[in-house]
Amino acid sequence: MQSSEIIEKELLPEEVVLWNSQPNASKIFTKYDIFFVPFSILWFGFAIFWVIGASKAGGFLGAFGIPFLFLGAYMSVGRFFVKKQTKSHLYYIITNKRVICINTNKYGEIRRMVASSLTSIPTESISYRNDGTGSIIFGQIPFQQAIYMNSGMEFFSGSHQNSVTAFFDIENVKEVYQVYKNAKFSK
Repeated sequence: MQSSEIIEKELLPEEVVLWNSQPNASKIFTKYDIFFVPFSILWFGFAIFWVIGASKAGGFLGAFGIPFLFLGAYMSVGRFFVKKQTKSHLYYIITNKRVICINTNKYGEIRRMVASSLTSIPTESISYRNDGTGSIIFGQIPFQQAIYMNSGMEFFSGSHQNSVTAFFDIENVKEVYQVYKNAKFSK
């Protein structure tokens, strides 16, 4: 299914698309990875040490460390593959009425959609890189949950990931933000 078909199916009556895109799949790191990457490598290294040491000692303690080993492998490497795959199925849309994030499966069927009415967004935050890519979060969430968004470890962010619309790693983020502001304040 093409992106235009996916988007058109979700539009409300008299809703017009002002902008739509997908995240830049080559952007895999976030500013919080300065903490996550060393932590995940330490976690993974300790898990390897634990499993090897406990296995040599005998008993079931080696098996106890296996889930920690898998979690360490996911946090160190696997999450980047998951993040890249997820980005290929994300669609970001700004209309004259809403901001929308659609996540599809590999067949183009919608798995999750988060939309916020332009009139109900109390605040937004924008961050950008030197190359013009960046992110916009439409709404407010606690910092300790926001750091996991767009990290490949969203399952740690709790229920807030479903209540706030966010566009991550988009090209020309300042221009996109201007489209949003023009739509919001033209009402």
